[in-house]
Amino acid sequence: MNRNVIAIHFEDESRALDALSELKAASAAGLVQLLQAALVRRDPQGQLQVKEGVVVALDPCMVQLAQSMPAGATALVAIVREFVVEVVDGLARECGGQIQRRPLSELQAEMGPG
Repeated sequence: MNRNVIAIHFEDESRALDALSELKAASAAGLVQLLQAALVRRDPQGQLQVKEGVVVALDPCMVQLAQSMPAGATALVAIVREFVVEVVDGLARECGGQIQRRPLSELQAEMGPG
């Protein structure tokens, strides 16, 4: 079971809310394990704003992945344990989002010691 950081980008913020609900439901059903999640928006100046989520503060790895999203975009950013990637991939596809996925350990290694 891999721990991954995911970012699912949406043009419509309401679709991001739907995806967060679906991810929470998949976690409750035992299909994935949701460790942290938040909806983030990148304003026109490139600053990240947390919209809604399971956590108050974003994990630094979540922030790093969210920085790649374009200004004005909304994304569901999460750390998940995935048994198979098809669950989150299917959720992203059904909600109309584009997914990015990076192994948590890879992002942590890039960031170096704390």
